[in-house]
Amino acid sequence: MHALADLGFRLSSRALYRRVLAIHEQALGADHPQLAEALIELADRHEEDHDYATAEPLYQRAHAIRERAFGADHPQMALILTRLGGICLSREEDAQAEAFLARALAIQEQALPPDHEDLGETLRILGYLYARQGKSGEAQALAARADAILGEAPLQADWRKT
Repeated sequence: MHALADLGFRLSSRALYRRVLAIHEQALGADHPQLAEALIELADRHEEDHDYATAEPLYQRAHAIRERAFGADHPQMALILTRLGGICLSREEDAQAEAFLARALAIQEQALPPDHEDLGETLRILGYLYARQGKSGEAQALAARADAILGEAPLQADWRKT
């Protein structure tokens, strides 16, 4: 019964975010940076349910809006790149995941303090990718950096549980 209640909450949450998105788009226009935030929130709900086919184009649209508004190297770009990398990782598209995550990491290392949680998340996900690829040295180095930021958590088969 609890699982059904959770599912009902997630479905109503997605409906609410779709409504917020529609209101933002109508009030602000299709290219407003605040619209990108609503897109990300809705994409996050779909990603939580492993609905990557729906989440990915929402993230891509948010990426395009933010890139036009802030430029390719702005710290706000890194969050979306990390999310896109995570989707690619989940679909075992390792080369594309690595490209997104490496770009996010480069932006974060330039723009964020070295103990920022977003940096830790990207390090942990990229570390998981490297571990899966058998690059244990790189994976351990990234995991150690992530642990220093986020606290220790074992490298798990599903990086989303970290």
